[in-house]
Amino acid sequence: MRELIQTLCSPITQVIILICMAGFYARFTHKKGLAKSLLFIAIIWLSLCSQYFFSSLLLQPIEYRYPAQALQARTLSTATQIYILAGYYQTSTTLPEHTRWSDATYQRISNGLFLSQYWDLPLIISGGNFLRDTEQNYTEAVANFYLRRGVTENNLILVKTGTNTYEELTAVAP
Repeated sequence: MRELIQTLCSPITQVIILICMAGFYARFTHKKGLAKSLLFIAIIWLSLCSQYFFSSLLLQPIEYRYPAQALQARTLSTATQIYILAGYYQTSTTLPEHTRWSDATYQRISNGLFLSQYWDLPLIISGGNFLRDTEQNYTEAVANFYLRRGVTENNLILVKTGTNTYEELTAVAP
């Protein structure tokens, strides 16, 4: 059910549904005006959702719900570990290592590196074998990233399970 709801929330899925409805009304009913209106709405909706400004407006309540914390914040200073959720890593390319990470993943692991060095805290890295190359474990790829940047093995805690955020969180939960 969750996957269905996620699929229906996608603007592309919504546009396809609107186009199918327009096709149905154009072909099987006498409501040609409604069919044209649905097609027009589909085109406008796709155009709007593909614009950076509009999509940012839709995402703003989610992205800015929790404000950024200052490094000196009390909540950060009491942390005992830094938890890095999995992201994506491109395994089937000959490009340099830093280009294999998606932008969001690279920011996440880079910020984790910074916080680990700033607070001298261990990093918990989670993620299983969910990449295109099933032999490559995501956690090991991130661990190699950190080791090449000076993090010691003692400061890395690898949790090599999980194919989604829920599985990763339950694998490290006390």
